[in-house]
Amino acid sequence: MAFDIHSWQYKQWKADKANTLNEAMYTYIGPKGENGPITVKAQVAQFIKKKGGNKKGYFLVAAKQLNKAKKVYQKYRGNFKNADFQDDMFDLMYENIVGEELLKEEYIEIMDGLEEGLEQIVEAWMDWRRGPMTERSDIAPARKELLKFCMAYLKKNIK
Repeated sequence: MAFDIHSWQYKQWKADKANTLNEAMYTYIGPKGENGPITVKAQVAQFIKKKGGNKKGYFLVAAKQLNKAKKVYQKYRGNFKNADFQDDMFDLMYENIVGEELLKEEYIEIMDGLEEGLEQIVEAWMDWRRGPMTERSDIAPARKELLKFCMAYLKKNIK
């Protein structure tokens, strides 16, 4: 791209480039609270997989959420087997993708029954989570599976 460095196009291109880089950068939090280098998601995910994933205490975190991830680590005193800790770390991984400031709800609020349907999913999740057969170690993987299932279902049926 060839822009005059004083033009508004150059400034916009530079801002877009910076935002793209910042949005797509990830790191990890390890079992001792250490963080890894900040790089692209695929590299961090590959490293975490080699180390054993969240079962061994390695969690993928958006680089912008690193300070929050360290606070979560301190809150749970590094107990990475705690389901609430795993839920919080999982949320931080996706918080970068779905920021609340991006959701305006301009069209959503006029769709009848949408919120009620989502509430039924949440109720089913909470019933399962409180159920007698649910083990704490099952909660994080089940949550991940439920979210993937819902996303796949919506992508398939909403066109």
